[in-house]
Amino acid sequence: DNLVFYNENFTDYYKNEGTATNPNFVLQTASLNPLSSLTGIDVKWGMTQSFVDLDGDNDYDLLVDHPAPNTTPLDVFENTGSPGSPVFVSSTVPVLDTTYNGITATVPNQTGVSDFGHYSFVDIDGDGDLDVFELDFFGRTHIYYENLEIVLNVDQLQKNAVSLELSPNPTTGRINLGATYTGHVFVYGIAGRLLKRIDLVNDNNVDLSVLDNGTYFLVLDADKKRYQGKVVLQR
Repeated sequence: DNLVFYNENFTDYYKNEGTATNPNFVLQTASLNPLSSLTGIDVKWGMTQSFVDLDGDNDYDLLVDHPAPNTTPLDVFENTGSPGSPVFVSSTVPVLDTTYNGITATVPNQTGVSDFGHYSFVDIDGDGDLDVFELDFFGRTHIYYENLEIVLNVDQLQKNAVSLELSPNPTTGRINLGATYTGHVFVYGIAGRLLKRIDLVNDNNVDLSVLDNGTYFLVLDADKKRYQGKVVLQR
């Protein structure tokens, strides 16, 4: 299969209706294009897209870079469907760490325009996870991001964090927080890896139904406080 960015805020999808050795690429329109329902992507000159299995669930997720001006280098859309029937949903899981400064080299002969890098994902150090290379065309530089585990120090949080009320617990997916908050919920796996970020605006519940059964730690930053709780997801 082949996907090609076109112009004016959409992506053309050409499905291979032939074989691997004798391909026949046919344009798929409307709902036959799995990206037709995506919103919030403003296609500009120089944008690129990548399909990478970021979460290790054996299907491809979508990453779209922003040339500039933009403060977010990558939009991530998680494939919550299957390899054969993809469903792309905007993800809030951070990909590049918060030390990212962005490539802002000025584009030659263009006033007020700068260029973010373009990205390649490869396990360059052979440790079993994907690392990132960022290419700056105009600055003629490469930036390398090593994939490091984001580990939650559970013992430290238990000492310093306010207990977060979570119900029902175990839950089948949706969890009530016991109060209304405006802030950010970070969802960690039992090994301490950051899995999901959920933004709350005067809300009192979160939905973890996209996650597998298991035990998760929830960390809530709101009202200049940090709350922490543990929940079991069981369907």
